[in-house]
Amino acid sequence: MKIHINAWHDIASPGAGGSEVVIDRAAEELTRRGHEVTLSVPRPAGTHPYRTVISGGFYTQFLRSPFNYLARGRNADVVIDVINGLPFFTPLWRRRKRTIGFVHHIHDEQWKDSYSGVVAFVGRFLELRVMPRLYKEFITVSRSTAEDLERHGATPGSITIVPNGLDPAPADLPGKDDELLFVMVARLVPNKRVALLLDMWREVQKTTGGRLVIIGDGPKREKLQSMRVPHCEFVGQIHDLDRDSYLSRASLLMVTSRREGWGLTILEAARVGTPTLAFNVAGVRDAIVNGVTGVLVNDSQEFMDQWCALADDATTRRALGESARQRAATFSWEQSSALLEAVLTGD
Repeated sequence: MKIHINAWHDIASPGAGGSEVVIDRAAEELTRRGHEVTLSVPRPAGTHPYRTVISGGFYTQFLRSPFNYLARGRNADVVIDVINGLPFFTPLWRRRKRTIGFVHHIHDEQWKDSYSGVVAFVGRFLELRVMPRLYKEFITVSRSTAEDLERHGATPGSITIVPNGLDPAPADLPGKDDELLFVMVARLVPNKRVALLLDMWREVQKTTGGRLVIIGDGPKREKLQSMRVPHCEFVGQIHDLDRDSYLSRASLLMVTSRREGWGLTILEAARVGTPTLAFNVAGVRDAIVNGVTGVLVNDSQEFMDQWCALADDATTRRALGESARQRAATFSWEQSSALLEAVLTGD
């Protein structure tokens, strides 16, 4: 089967996040299963087991989308548009052939975080009013995103949920630190609300002690570091094995995102026995079983209260971590790609 995927970033891009991990692993697995996969992305792009073609620059890729389709995608059995806010509009020029919108999560208010004025208004309009009605078929990673798509006009029954996969935990990771260690893994962008976490940590650390480590990079890093919060370290973008080492040593993973598609980092922490404290928001609530694999809260005060309570209760943290580890073991990229393949082939 010929599968053409339009995506706004390659996994090699500095702007890559969870969505890019999902698409990269899906393309790898589909290629391994014998399908002919082409990924169309802007620069920069890496080398992969599947074919990669350059679609233009970050913004020009959308303008060039119809020409890229005619040159490279029109013979595909199915085209997948990975929609991270702005759609590629492929159904407009691919009327009689199958096109699927792959939506990790709805961005909604994030448009105002990244753009201003007319640009934010138009982007939000295209995402919330046009995209759900333009595409006749969707794939997403969580029930939360499926519900968002239906709420904004997608046809009920047109959406298939394909959960994220997960690799097994690396061998020989360290155990928990004796000192309390709290970890966040995130792109340093407004949606992750890292500044909110730092404000809460400034107060919570007076009770809990310990350290907070922020893993990840992004446009807000310099501003966040300028807050000069005590006992907080920014380590930047690090190797996956180093990230897993931090997660394995951590007492808790902290997630303050406004919304997610799923929250892949939550499962990555879970597989090494680390529970998550997070806000009860779209996507995140799909990745955490509240009170079983982590704790979900509704506001900042409750977040700080639970932070202090969990910091003082190693027994509860261990129980949550073990349940999280058991649940994480039920996810795999092989299962995820098999379900995706069934959706694409109609089996």
